[in-house]
Amino acid sequence: MINETYNLISGLLMQSTPQPITSITFDLQNQWMDEAFGMSIVGMLVVFVALIILAVIIFNISKVLAYMQKKRLKTQGVVETETKDIAVSGEINAAIAMALSLYFGEIHDDEAVVLTIKRAPRPYSPWSSKIFSLRDIYNNYRI
Repeated sequence: MINETYNLISGLLMQSTPQPITSITFDLQNQWMDEAFGMSIVGMLVVFVALIILAVIIFNISKVLAYMQKKRLKTQGVVETETKDIAVSGEINAAIAMALSLYFGEIHDDEAVVLTIKRAPRPYSPWSSKIFSLRDIYNNYRI
């Protein structure tokens, strides 16, 4: 491929009429177009495979943590009791969430509110004073 490029450039240089540089770059781009397409496909595949692996890890991490906790409890001698899965509907979850929200929202209503308003004195600053205005200085020095 390098020899072809060298031959192309040397052939163009040997001609009596000069060729525009765009024809040279266009030919070089066509030579690498197949490789660029393949590299972009490989790059996309690598990214998607990495995302799929990451999703599988995230979905299964709760199972791994539960297994590790059961194993730790067995080594400590804690007996596992069987529990039934209780199916709770979405309406019940919404009612519980609303009740908790209302309960925690009313906690702030019982607080004693003491509101103190003090008038702050206006600080004196020569930067905001009208007596140091520059207009008077310029008006006194008229030529």
